[in-house]
Amino acid sequence: GSWITARCDSTNAASPLFVMSNLTIETDGGMEAIGGGYQWARGPGTVLPGGTSLGGGGYGGRGGGGNDPRFGGPTYGSLTAPVDPGSAGMGHSANLFAPGWGGGVLRIQAAGTVTLRGVMAANGSDELKVYGGGGSGGSVYIRCHTLAGTNTGLLSARGGNAIAASDGGGGGGRIALDYQVLAPSHNIRFSAAGAA
Repeated sequence: GSWITARCDSTNAASPLFVMSNLTIETDGGMEAIGGGYQWARGPGTVLPGGTSLGGGGYGGRGGGGNDPRFGGPTYGSLTAPVDPGSAGMGHSANLFAPGWGGGVLRIQAAGTVTLRGVMAANGSDELKVYGGGGSGGSVYIRCHTLAGTNTGLLSARGGNAIAASDGGGGGGRIALDYQVLAPSHNIRFSAAGAA
């Protein structure tokens, strides 16, 4: 199947907008923006390290704080029209390559029907090693006339995992659907959960 990879500018959050008449994503295909958002401890949901705790990035949900919940990244952005990428986890100054990166943005504008049988994922990436935090999930935002899909279809904006107990996982991202008609056969799955 075919896959489209979307990436945001890692520092200023500029993201692509996909405009079309109709979109069908089949079971063996999809669109992904995993770790395609803010990088290198950047983003409005990234916090400064505190003591022995390095927080996960926040966005739709707060990032995990590891040893101390105060250091989880904050929430930001729109509930109904999410167009922001996820934020990176906080990397320790001694190891800036450790944090996970925020999820990117999958933004669809279709005049007709969006049919989802495959995957659209804007997850944050996992912490790479100790002394980082997971990246927060990004955005999946679909505007269309008719929305259809099956139980093989998945919209995902999950936070990235931390690998150390002292570090925090990424908060969940945001998913929003703006449609006029919901097809009778729809059965799409959703996940914007925060990570461990």
